[in-house]
Amino acid sequence: MGRGRIGVETLHLYKERVIDPISKSYCAAKWYNATIWLGHGQTTSCHHPPGHWIPLEELEDNPSAIHNTPHKKKMRKMMQEGERPAECEYCWKVEDMGKNHISDRVFKTEIFKDEDIQKSVDMPWDDNVNLKTLEISFDRACNFKCSYCNQRLAQHG
Repeated sequence: MGRGRIGVETLHLYKERVIDPISKSYCAAKWYNATIWLGHGQTTSCHHPPGHWIPLEELEDNPSAIHNTPHKKKMRKMMQEGERPAECEYCWKVEDMGKNHISDRVFKTEIFKDEDIQKSVDMPWDDNVNLKTLEISFDRACNFKCSYCNQRLAQHG
C-alpha cells in the first residue's frame, strides 16, 4: 500500500494483511533498508539495532556484502521463521505493550511495495538483496548529531 494510501488502510489493518501472514517478526528493513557508516565500517538495517561490522574480505567478490552481511542474513532467517532478533528489542517492547501499539517495523515495512515484500518472503534467507533505501555516512564526522547515529563510535573509532 505505501504511505500515500494510509487513509485507505490503517497501519493495524496493513500489519494484519501483509506482515502477520509472513511471520510475527518480519520487517522489510532487514532486506531493503540500510544505514552504512563507511568511516568505521559498520552497517545496520534501521536506526534501532546497533551497527555490526561489514565483512571487508567479502566485498571484493560481492560488493553487495556492504549490506548483505552474514549477520543481516541470519536476522532475515530468524524473521522468516517467526523468531524475534534480540537486536530489534525496541519494536518488540512496543508491540508487547498491546495490540493497539504499532512498532517501527510496520512503518519500515509499509514504505515498500507489496510485490517487493513478497519477493523477500519467497527468496532463500541467504540470498543477496538490492537496497531500496539507504542512509550513508562517508566519514566519522557528522554535522547532524542525530540521537540514533552511533556518535560514540564516530568519536572514539
